[in-house]
Amino acid sequence: MSYEIDSINKISCPCSKGDIIEELSSNDWNQVKSRVYIECDVCRKRYHIESQSEQRGDHASINYYLVPNGDQLQRNNH
Repeated sequence: MSYEIDSINKISCPCSKGDIIEELSSNDWNQVKSRVYIECDVCRKRYHIESQSEQRGDHASINYYLVPNGDQLQRNNH
């Protein structure tokens, strides 16, 4: 079963010379996935994308963060 892109969301990157892209995809079995990437050569050299899952009751979400290269996202350990 292949995934089809349902939506593409764009925001300007920090240097305003490109975008940060989120592609949301799904398949016929209602499985979903997202892909987030930096579409800017300048910012890709300075930053990377990290994700963190968050559970609130019966709802789970994934949050994406732009992190300077050489650093990493501080994880919440519960």
